[in-house]
Amino acid sequence: MNIKSLLMPLEEYPKQRLPDEHIYTIKTSDGRELYYFGVTHYRDPSNPIFSQIKTEFGKFNPDIVFVEGNNSLRTENRNRVIAKFKELEGDELIHLYGESGFLARLASEKGVYVDSPEPALGDQLQRYFKEGFTKDEIFTFYMIRFIQQRLRVPEPRPSVEKFALNKLKELERETGWSDFDFSITHLIQIGKEIWGEEFNIDGNNLGSLIHANPDESTGYKKTIINKIARVTTEFRDEYMVGEIINTLQKYRRLFVVYGFSHAIIQEPALRELLK
Repeated sequence: MNIKSLLMPLEEYPKQRLPDEHIYTIKTSDGRELYYFGVTHYRDPSNPIFSQIKTEFGKFNPDIVFVEGNNSLRTENRNRVIAKFKELEGDELIHLYGESGFLARLASEKGVYVDSPEPALGDQLQRYFKEGFTKDEIFTFYMIRFIQQRLRVPEPRPSVEKFALNKLKELERETGWSDFDFSITHLIQIGKEIWGEEFNIDGNNLGSLIHANPDESTGYKKTIINKIARVTTEFRDEYMVGEIINTLQKYRRLFVVYGFSHAIIQEPALRELLK
Protein backbone atom coordinates (compact mmCIF):
# COMPACT_ATOMS: atom_id res chain seq x y z
CA MET A 1 0.00 0.00 0.00
CA ASN A 2 1.86 3.08 -1.26
CA ILE A 3 0.03 5.80 0.66
CA LYS A 4 2.48 8.58 -0.20
CA SER A 5 1.75 8.30 -3.94
CA LEU A 6 -1.99 8.77 -3.29
CA LEU A 7 -1.70 11.97 -1.22
CA MET A 8 -2.25 15.31 -2.89
CA PRO A 9 1.20 16.63 -3.88
CA LEU A 10 2.17 19.71 -1.90
CA GLU A 11 2.83 21.54 -5.16
CA GLU A 12 -0.88 21.25 -5.98
CA TYR A 13 -2.15 22.28 -2.57
CA PRO A 14 -1.69 26.09 -2.88
CA LYS A 15 -3.86 26.00 -6.03
CA GLN A 16 -6.78 24.85 -3.92
CA ARG A 17 -9.14 27.33 -2.34
CA LEU A 18 -8.14 27.72 1.31
CA PRO A 19 -11.37 27.39 3.31
CA ASP A 20 -12.08 27.74 7.00
CA GLU A 21 -13.35 24.16 6.99
CA HIS A 22 -13.09 21.15 4.70
CA ILE A 23 -15.61 18.47 5.61
CA TYR A 24 -16.37 15.13 4.01
CA THR A 25 -17.62 11.66 4.80
CA ILE A 26 -16.53 8.34 3.30
CA LYS A 27 -18.42 5.08 3.72
CA THR A 28 -16.79 1.73 3.07
CA SER A 29 -18.43 -1.14 1.22
CA ASP A 30 -19.22 -2.87 4.53
CA GLY A 31 -20.85 0.21 6.06
CA ARG A 32 -17.99 1.62 8.14
CA GLU A 33 -17.85 5.42 8.02
CA LEU A 34 -15.31 8.24 8.31
CA TYR A 35 -16.37 11.80 9.12
CA TYR A 36 -13.44 14.14 8.45
CA PHE A 37 -13.86 17.66 9.85
CA GLY A 38 -10.92 19.73 8.62
CA VAL A 39 -10.74 23.03 10.50
CA THR A 40 -8.85 26.27 10.79
CA HIS A 41 -7.22 26.16 14.23
CA TYR A 42 -8.89 28.54 16.67
CA ARG A 43 -8.37 29.25 20.35
CA ASP A 44 -11.19 31.75 20.74
CA PRO A 45 -14.12 30.18 22.64
CA SER A 46 -16.58 32.54 20.94
CA ASN A 47 -15.79 31.12 17.49
CA PRO A 48 -18.81 29.16 16.13
CA ILE A 49 -16.56 26.29 15.04
CA PHE A 50 -16.79 24.79 18.53
CA SER A 51 -20.58 24.57 18.56
CA GLN A 52 -20.41 23.17 15.02
CA ILE A 53 -17.99 20.43 16.12
CA LYS A 54 -20.30 19.58 19.03
CA THR A 55 -23.34 19.40 16.75
CA GLU A 56 -21.66 17.26 14.10
CA PHE A 57 -20.15 14.96 16.73
CA GLY A 58 -23.62 14.40 18.22
CA LYS A 59 -25.23 13.73 14.84
CA PHE A 60 -22.50 11.34 13.67
CA ASN A 61 -22.42 9.39 16.95
CA PRO A 62 -18.89 7.96 16.56
CA ASP A 63 -17.35 5.11 18.50
CA ILE A 64 -13.85 6.68 18.27
CA VAL A 65 -12.47 10.17 17.60
CA PHE A 66 -9.09 11.41 16.38
CA VAL A 67 -7.71 14.73 17.65
CA GLU A 68 -4.59 16.48 16.41
CA GLY A 69 -1.25 16.94 18.07
CA ASN A 70 -1.44 15.01 21.33
CA ASN A 71 0.72 11.91 21.13
CA SER A 72 0.55 11.69 24.95
CA LEU A 73 -2.81 9.96 24.43
CA ARG A 74 -0.76 6.98 23.21
CA THR A 75 1.52 6.84 26.23
CA GLU A 76 1.30 5.91 29.90
CA ASN A 77 0.20 9.53 30.49
CA ARG A 78 -3.11 9.02 28.64
CA ASN A 79 -5.37 9.02 31.71
CA ARG A 80 -3.63 12.06 33.18
CA VAL A 81 -4.07 14.01 29.92
CA ILE A 82 -7.78 13.21 29.69
CA ALA A 83 -8.25 14.08 33.36
CA LYS A 84 -6.64 17.47 32.72
CA PHE A 85 -9.02 18.14 29.82
CA LYS A 86 -11.96 17.40 32.12
CA GLU A 87 -10.63 19.63 34.91
CA LEU A 88 -10.19 22.76 32.82
CA GLU A 89 -13.01 25.26 32.45
CA GLY A 90 -14.42 25.62 28.94
CA ASP A 91 -12.67 28.86 27.94
CA GLU A 92 -9.33 27.87 29.47
CA LEU A 93 -9.46 24.48 27.76
CA ILE A 94 -9.93 26.13 24.35
CA HIS A 95 -7.27 28.77 25.03
CA LEU A 96 -4.73 26.06 25.79
CA TYR A 97 -5.72 23.21 23.47
CA GLY A 98 -8.11 24.57 20.83
CA GLU A 99 -10.45 22.20 19.05
CA SER A 100 -8.34 19.16 19.97
CA GLY A 101 -8.88 19.62 23.70
CA PHE A 102 -12.51 20.61 23.14
CA LEU A 103 -13.30 17.41 21.21
CA ALA A 104 -11.22 15.20 23.51
CA ARG A 105 -13.21 16.38 26.51
CA LEU A 106 -16.53 16.14 24.65
CA ALA A 107 -15.82 12.58 23.52
CA SER A 108 -14.44 11.33 26.85
CA GLU A 109 -17.48 12.68 28.69
CA LYS A 110 -19.68 10.69 26.30
CA GLY A 111 -17.62 7.54 26.77
CA VAL A 112 -16.16 7.67 23.24
CA TYR A 113 -12.54 6.56 22.83
CA VAL A 114 -10.11 9.41 22.07
CA ASP A 115 -6.91 8.90 20.08
CA SER A 116 -4.31 11.13 18.43
CA PRO A 117 -2.66 9.43 15.43
CA GLU A 118 0.62 11.29 15.55
CA PRO A 119 3.99 9.66 14.85
CA ALA A 120 6.07 9.27 18.00
CA LEU A 121 8.59 12.08 18.44
CA GLY A 122 11.42 9.55 18.38
CA ASP A 123 10.34 8.37 14.92
CA GLN A 124 10.16 11.96 13.67
CA LEU A 125 13.58 12.80 15.09
CA GLN A 126 15.04 9.74 13.39
CA ARG A 127 13.64 10.98 10.07
CA TYR A 128 14.99 14.51 10.64
CA PHE A 129 18.49 13.33 11.47
CA LYS A 130 18.43 11.02 8.44
CA GLU A 131 17.62 14.08 6.31
CA GLY A 132 20.60 15.91 7.83
CA PHE A 133 18.77 18.47 10.00
CA THR A 134 20.49 19.74 13.16
CA LYS A 135 19.14 19.98 16.71
CA ASP A 136 19.00 23.79 16.42
CA GLU A 137 16.92 23.57 13.24
CA ILE A 138 14.56 20.92 14.63
CA PHE A 139 14.09 22.87 17.87
CA THR A 140 13.34 26.04 15.94
CA PHE A 141 10.74 24.35 13.74
CA TYR A 142 8.89 22.81 16.69
CA MET A 143 8.87 25.99 18.76
CA ILE A 144 7.87 28.36 15.94
CA ARG A 145 5.09 25.96 14.95
CA PHE A 146 3.83 26.03 18.53
CA ILE A 147 4.32 29.72 19.29
CA GLN A 148 2.43 30.86 16.17
CA GLN A 149 -0.71 29.37 17.78
CA ARG A 150 -0.51 32.09 20.42
CA LEU A 151 -1.93 34.52 17.85
CA ARG A 152 -5.16 32.51 17.89
CA VAL A 153 -5.70 33.20 21.59
CA PRO A 154 -7.96 36.25 22.13
CA GLU A 155 -6.55 39.31 23.89
CA PRO A 156 -5.11 39.69 26.43
CA ARG A 157 -2.65 37.05 25.25
CA PRO A 158 -0.02 35.49 27.50
CA SER A 159 3.60 36.42 26.84
CA VAL A 160 5.59 34.21 24.48
CA GLU A 161 7.64 32.98 27.43
CA LYS A 162 4.55 31.95 29.42
CA PHE A 163 2.77 30.45 26.42
CA ALA A 164 5.79 28.37 25.40
CA LEU A 165 6.94 27.25 28.87
CA ASN A 166 5.23 23.85 28.89
CA LYS A 167 6.27 23.13 25.30
CA LEU A 168 9.91 23.85 26.14
CA LYS A 169 9.72 21.45 29.09
CA GLU A 170 7.99 18.82 26.96
CA LEU A 171 10.65 18.97 24.23
CA GLU A 172 13.46 18.81 26.78
CA ARG A 173 11.88 15.78 28.41
CA GLU A 174 10.94 13.89 25.24
CA THR A 175 14.07 14.51 23.16
CA GLY A 176 16.49 13.61 25.94
CA TRP A 177 18.94 16.24 24.66
CA SER A 178 20.64 16.91 28.00
CA ASP A 179 23.31 19.09 26.35
CA PHE A 180 20.85 21.44 24.60
CA ASP A 181 19.69 24.94 25.58
CA PHE A 182 15.88 24.84 25.64
CA SER A 183 15.15 28.55 26.07
CA ILE A 184 13.39 31.37 24.26
CA THR A 185 16.67 33.30 24.26
CA HIS A 186 18.34 30.49 22.31
CA LEU A 187 15.35 30.29 19.96
CA ILE A 188 15.61 34.01 19.16
CA GLN A 189 19.35 33.66 18.56
CA ILE A 190 18.80 30.83 16.06
CA GLY A 191 15.94 32.76 14.44
CA LYS A 192 18.15 35.76 13.76
CA GLU A 193 20.83 33.48 12.28
CA ILE A 194 18.28 31.96 9.89
CA TRP A 195 16.04 34.92 9.01
CA GLY A 196 18.20 37.90 9.94
CA GLU A 197 17.81 40.69 12.44
CA GLU A 198 14.22 41.32 11.34
CA PHE A 199 13.15 38.03 12.96
CA ASN A 200 10.52 38.77 15.63
CA ILE A 201 9.27 36.06 17.96
CA ASP A 202 6.18 38.22 18.62
CA GLY A 203 5.54 38.74 14.91
CA ASN A 204 2.43 37.92 12.91
CA ASN A 205 4.29 36.10 10.13
CA LEU A 206 5.51 33.05 12.05
CA GLY A 207 3.20 30.74 10.10
CA SER A 208 4.86 31.72 6.84
CA LEU A 209 8.28 30.86 8.25
CA ILE A 210 7.27 27.22 8.76
CA HIS A 211 5.12 26.69 5.66
CA ALA A 212 5.80 23.37 3.93
CA ASN A 213 5.53 24.91 0.46
CA PRO A 214 6.09 28.67 0.85
CA ASP A 215 5.12 31.18 -1.79
CA GLU A 216 8.33 33.15 -2.25
CA SER A 217 6.46 35.84 -4.20
CA THR A 218 5.16 37.05 -0.83
CA GLY A 219 8.67 38.08 0.14
CA TYR A 220 9.43 35.28 2.60
CA LYS A 221 12.60 33.48 1.67
CA LYS A 222 12.68 29.70 1.69
CA THR A 223 14.90 28.30 4.46
CA ILE A 224 15.92 25.00 6.01
CA ILE A 225 12.93 25.33 8.35
CA ASN A 226 10.55 25.10 5.39
CA LYS A 227 12.32 21.89 4.36
CA ILE A 228 11.71 20.45 7.83
CA ALA A 229 8.07 21.50 7.55
CA ARG A 230 7.76 19.65 4.24
CA VAL A 231 9.30 16.45 5.62
CA THR A 232 7.03 16.72 8.67
CA THR A 233 3.86 17.26 6.64
CA GLU A 234 4.53 14.33 4.33
CA PHE A 235 5.47 12.04 7.21
CA ARG A 236 2.43 12.96 9.32
CA ASP A 237 -0.10 12.72 6.48
CA GLU A 238 1.21 9.36 5.31
CA TYR A 239 1.21 8.03 8.86
CA MET A 240 -2.28 9.33 9.61
CA VAL A 241 -3.89 7.82 6.51
CA GLY A 242 -2.48 4.46 7.56
CA GLU A 243 -3.91 4.92 11.05
CA ILE A 244 -7.37 5.81 9.67
CA ILE A 245 -7.37 2.70 7.47
CA ASN A 246 -6.31 0.47 10.37
CA THR A 247 -8.80 2.05 12.79
CA LEU A 248 -11.75 1.50 10.46
CA GLN A 249 -10.92 -2.19 10.42
CA LYS A 250 -11.58 -2.25 14.19
CA TYR A 251 -14.24 0.46 14.65
CA ARG A 252 -17.30 1.35 12.60
CA ARG A 253 -17.60 5.13 12.98
CA LEU A 254 -14.52 7.38 13.13
CA PHE A 255 -14.84 11.13 13.70
CA VAL A 256 -11.70 13.14 12.86
CA VAL A 257 -11.02 16.81 13.65
CA TYR A 258 -7.70 17.97 12.17
CA GLY A 259 -6.35 21.04 10.38
CA PHE A 260 -8.03 21.57 7.02
CA SER A 261 -4.76 21.23 5.10
CA HIS A 262 -4.48 17.63 6.34
CA ALA A 263 -8.09 16.98 5.34
CA ILE A 264 -7.43 18.24 1.80
CA ILE A 265 -4.08 16.51 1.29
CA GLN A 266 -5.29 13.16 2.65
CA GLU A 267 -8.66 13.09 0.88
CA PRO A 268 -7.61 11.48 -2.46
CA ALA A 269 -5.73 8.72 -0.63
CA LEU A 270 -8.61 8.05 1.76
CA ARG A 271 -11.20 7.94 -1.03
CA GLU A 272 -9.07 5.49 -2.97
CA LEU A 273 -8.21 3.22 -0.03
CA LEU A 274 -11.67 3.20 1.59
CA LYS A 275 -13.76 2.69 -1.54
